[in-house]
Amino acid sequence: MTDKELRKLSRLELLELLLKESSENQKLREELNKLKSENKIEKTAERLTETADNLDSSIQNIETIIQNLIADKNTESAKDSEAESETEVIDETETTDNPESDIQKQKKNSEDADIYRRFMQFFYYNRNNLVFLPDDLRKDVTRRLSEIMENAQSKKSDDD
Repeated sequence: MTDKELRKLSRLELLELLLKESSENQKLREELNKLKSENKIEKTAERLTETADNLDSSIQNIETIIQNLIADKNTESAKDSEAESETEVIDETETTDNPESDIQKQKKNSEDADIYRRFMQFFYYNRNNLVFLPDDLRKDVTRRLSEIMENAQSKKSDDD
């Protein structure tokens, strides 16, 4: 519509045009808001999917670590029992000649104890993650956590 045609229109016709354009403008705003919300939902779904993938990989890593710890524990206990059965008497010169290996063993045992403590602490605060463990291991961890809590409560009551 040209300026001349627009100037020839009456006030009523101008108001009708304005009303028509404003209703179309309102429809376009609603459509824009709808598209924005759909976009937010899609982004949220993508973030949730990414978070779920990260959680799955973390759980798999934890399961691998637990399996490695169990294997290491079994290997260590087998080596200890084998060493005890093979050597009944230890030569004193052998123990004094190799103090560094004893220190290394103590460090490893300390690291293992720290890892064990951290795992138990994790499962204490995240008991719902116990469902990802094999049944026998889950029962053992649950039993041990209960024992630790009972000991902690009895110590606390003794201190009071």
